Amino acid sequence: LLQNGAAVNRKPNGKTPLHVACTVSNADCVELLLEWGARINSMSLSGHTPLHYCITRESLDCAKHLILK
Repeated sequence: LLQNGAAVNRKPNGKTPLHVACTVSNADCVELLLEWGARINSMSLSGHTPLHYCITRESLDCAKHLILK
């Protein structure tokens, strides 16, 4: 999808794909989205950044990608 021009920072439901990837603890997706220019500090409609969604043990790798970027 990204190679065909999908908007990496679009918020159709109030969250960017990066917010969603962090919510479901998908570190590979987080890394890919960051490589394609996802905004680390993008705010959801509730005022949270993707890092706020890294709240489980499984999300640790996602949080590392965000912090080290």
